[in-house]
Amino acid sequence: MGDHGGYIAHTAETLKGLQFTQLQRGSGENQYSFDETFRHGTVIQLSAAEEERLLAVYGNTEEEPYEPVGLLAEYTFEDGTLADSAGDHDLVTHGSAAVQSDDERGHVLSLDGANGGFAEFPRGMFDRLDQLTISLDMKSDKDSGNFFSFAFGQDNQRYYFLRARGDEFRSAITNDSWGSEGAVTGEVVDGSWHHYDIVFDDNVMTVYVDGIKMGVNDELGTNVSGLGRGLIGYLGKSFYGEDGYFQGAYDNIHIYDEALDEDDLLGEDQLIDVSLADSDVLKIDPIVAATHRNVTFPVVPGTDLTALAPTFDTAKDVTVTPASGEEVDLTEPVTYTLTLSDGSSAEWTMKAIEMRSPCATGNVRRPEHRCFR
Repeated sequence: MGDHGGYIAHTAETLKGLQFTQLQRGSGENQYSFDETFRHGTVIQLSAAEEERLLAVYGNTEEEPYEPVGLLAEYTFEDGTLADSAGDHDLVTHGSAAVQSDDERGHVLSLDGANGGFAEFPRGMFDRLDQLTISLDMKSDKDSGNFFSFAFGQDNQRYYFLRARGDEFRSAITNDSWGSEGAVTGEVVDGSWHHYDIVFDDNVMTVYVDGIKMGVNDELGTNVSGLGRGLIGYLGKSFYGEDGYFQGAYDNIHIYDEALDEDDLLGEDQLIDVSLADSDVLKIDPIVAATHRNVTFPVVPGTDLTALAPTFDTAKDVTVTPASGEEVDLTEPVTYTLTLSDGSSAEWTMKAIEMRSPCATGNVRRPEHRCFR
């Protein structure tokens, strides 16, 4: 609608009636004037009065803030059904997926890997859950191929999935297909039941397996809301049509619409935030093997190994001997005994090594690059 471009302004009381009144150019009431020349297709901002009238007729689409409830859904399968014992988000099975009796676990949801065998969450259940904790027991009987063990999303462009395959797992989210997945990966014991906790706190994902903090990814390319609305959720089905179906079993699935704290998820037999009181002597970060409960401190050459003070944190109600911050002689491995809340104990081993960087030998072009200390 340009002042000199042959366009003329019109008004209408309602869009439905399509009865327009032509306005005359000018600055008075029921006239129009523009400061700039406009072209066909130019978007013109509504006035406050116009916006108010439109919203009164067509409604205000602004969403109410999400109100978390804590435990959103719970599936124990103990009654032999797929019912949600915490709410109304019952699962639905497809194909050969069924609740079956397991000698070790009681009733579980079992999938045999056949095409079309999976369970489905109600559509939209995962919408807007930027704070989310997925907690489940799972046993994978599949050690090869592409498949999703647990997933929610829209399609093969926007999704989250957890895959347990053989002795490895992958937890990943993307809003731009597989090439942009932000993931946490790790190792598990093949063919065994494991407890998984996946925590989303906006764009940060933390994964625990059997109470062990396996990894954190704080550079995700999207949060859950970035996957859109009307999200579909699956147990055992992928968003990629060429992928296979999961073979294994599930038990004790809990979905929380909040990011549970580390204190709620960390196993009592675990040490976290392990370091040295004098961290300046560390050549690189401590090497923590949480699954095997041992720590190696790589220190700079010349460090006195007889007077090092490891520091660490534990779960609540756990005591440790020697205590955090106590000086010990790490020229030989030292055993740390954790006393858990039920009176049982667990042991960790800590040691220190002088880390000497390797020296280059042979024909090195620049002499200053022969040796690094």
